[in-house]
Amino acid sequence: MNRLFGLAILAAAFCAASPALAQDEYVLDSHKDRIAPITIAPKLGYVFNQYAGLINYDYDNNNLKLGGTANGLNLQFDVDFTGPAGSFELAPYYTYRVTNLNEMQNWLGLYLGYAYRWRTLHGKLYPSLGVGMRLGILLNTSSFAMVHEYTLRIPVGINYYLTKELAILAELGVGYATLSFWNDNFVDYFMIGGFQLDVSLGVRWP
Repeated sequence: MNRLFGLAILAAAFCAASPALAQDEYVLDSHKDRIAPITIAPKLGYVFNQYAGLINYDYDNNNLKLGGTANGLNLQFDVDFTGPAGSFELAPYYTYRVTNLNEMQNWLGLYLGYAYRWRTLHGKLYPSLGVGMRLGILLNTSSFAMVHEYTLRIPVGINYYLTKELAILAELGVGYATLSFWNDNFVDYFMIGGFQLDVSLGVRWP
């Protein structure tokens, strides 16, 4: 009888302690950061450029018109290194754009940036704000020896974790882009600049 009474007391004590243990485990788990120290995030998006007017440039008597607008698709592959102070982003990208003069452009470049992410909803939702620099080169230029693009960019984004290791993300970036043109002998050089806007969707793992 005493043994049965003792077992009943132990069972009651275990049942009473189980909710507290489960709650403590939930609290500890809710403080875990889901974003791993190294993550990858492929993105596909749209980019729009509005340069400061049209510039008439007499290059080999072709009287080229530069500037105006350009828009198209951007494919980017982010590799993020995350620590307590935020994430450092290294992202090669490819951009296909069409200008207002119906010129098709193929850009290849690298994005270097920093983003700070706030942890909300027990680590399921991460809003972010960052700053970075996009460095690109035009691949299919026939009129110039080289065309570069430098963009100072401020991205605002959100990551939502569907599972412990897979998130969907959305990002909006605004910035100022500068185009630099070199002629064939790399002597004549000039620049134009303007506004850039981009939006993208992607996934993050882990």
